[in-house]
Formats: sequence, C-alpha cells, structure tokens
Amino acid sequence: MSKKGTLIYWTVSDILATPDQIKALGFKPPRNDFKSAMIKALRVYTKGNDKHHRTFNDVADSVSFGVFVQTVNGGSIDMNREVQLHVDKKTGTARFDEGFDSHLIRGEFETAKTTLNADQLRSSITSYVRENHGISMRPSGGIYYIDNKVEATLVKLREFFAAFPAATKLFEVPIYDDSGSLEAIEEATSSSLFNDIENLIKDFTESYNKGTLTKKQLENRREDAAKILKEVKLHEQNLRSKAESLSAKVDQVQKVLEKQMAVISGSLVDTEEFTTMLRDL
Repeated sequence: MSKKGTLIYWTVSDILATPDQIKALGFKPPRNDFKSAMIKALRVYTKGNDKHHRTFNDVADSVSFGVFVQTVNGGSIDMNREVQLHVDKKTGTARFDEGFDSHLIRGEFETAKTTLNADQLRSSITSYVRENHGISMRPSGGIYYIDNKVEATLVKLREFFAAFPAATKLFEVPIYDDSGSLEAIEEATSSSLFNDIENLIKDFTESYNKGTLTKKQLENRREDAAKILKEVKLHEQNLRSKAESLSAKVDQVQKVLEKQMAVISGSLVDTEEFTTMLRDL
C-alpha cells in the first residue's frame, strides 16, 4: 500500500494574533469589525461568572448590548441588568449607562479591535482548508482529508501552526490506499460536493422565485459552479464511481445558470423549457 494523503485536525488555545500576522502567513483574517470586537470583549468580561450578555437593536450604524447578572433565589432564577451599552459601528465609540465603571470592558474592547482570538483563528484555518481542497470527513467538520495531490496545502498549514507553537497544534494521520480508507474518502468527498451543489441550487432557486436575482449574484453562482466542477475533477480518483454523476449534476446547474444569464442579457428564452430545467435540478 502507498500513502494516499493525510487526515488532519488541530487545537487552538487562548491566543491573540493580529490580522497582519495571519495575512503574512497566507491566510485570510476573519471579520473583525466593531460589533465583533465588542462581542469578544463581553465574552471575556462574562466568562467564569454568573453574567451573560445579549445583543439587540442591531441596525446599520449601531448595535446595543445588555449585560445581565443571574441570581438564584431559592427555587427561582432572576436576571438583573448590570449595564446597557451602545457601539457606533462606524467609529467604534462605546457608550455605557451613566455611573457604570466601564474600564474593564473598555480595555478588552480596545484589545479586541486590533487582535484575533482563538475562535477567529479556528475560523481562518477552517476557511483555508476548505478553500484549498481539504475534504471534511464529518458533516460537522473538525477532521479533514488532504490528498497528496495538494501537498502544498498541508505545507502551508504546517507553517501556520509553527508560527504559534505555544497555543496551537496540528495533528497528522497518514492515510493509505486500502479499501476501507478509499471507501471512507469517497463517501466524504461525494457528500461534501453534493452538499455544495444542493446549497448552490437552493440559493439560486430561492432568489429566482422571489424575483430578486441580480446579474452580479448570477455571476457569483456561475463562479461557484465552476469551483465545484474544478473540485470534482481534482478529486476524480477519490470520487471513483460517483465522479460522473457529480459532473453531470454540475453541468445541469451550469446550463440553467447560462439560460438565466441570457434572460438578464436580453435574449429570448423558451420559458417552458427553462421551467422544466429548473424543476429537474
């Protein structure tokens, strides 16, 4: 038997990294706007005690939060508000209830504005793996298969984890081309790609039925379909007997997208034919 690829999983403990550090390693930093920063700050503030935070009045320019203290009185539980605060999404200005000593939350908020925590690093890692041909071995994620064909993905991951040795750990398990491994990889790969196709179809049909589909959205869906087809071709050996049906499904979706693009571009399209194609997806 020969080595076919590698199963990977990882741990990330408490850590603060900057977006620039993540970018320098070739990874895309996750969203870290002022709302996200305050949520991180409040998680730290309420961790390990009886306090809880809630988000409300989340509108375009601002968002509000409440921090509540949980108290147990005999057989009942009370939730009492400790503070209400508001964040300006454009400036990052935070306003608290008058009289509340806000220095602990403010300090965490200022740190959170310019740093990424463990959850955000996990998000960056997962996004990188998925975008660079990693296959989730479970619907919930957590364990991914990296084929030998995309060894560069694994090399890049090793570099990332080496940059944070005290707080992260990458685990690697070699996979060989025995029948059991091949079957597991085929099932995981086909399930992942069929799920991507179904999500694409759902997104397109919902927008189409609502009449809200724009040319830009349609172009994005075409790009999504092309990416899925690229993955099918890359993993053709892993997919084995399922490669043909996956390619046929993507081809079917692409034809529908092209028909709709023709409509948006002003061409005449047989409505009955298009409806049939859409129904058969």
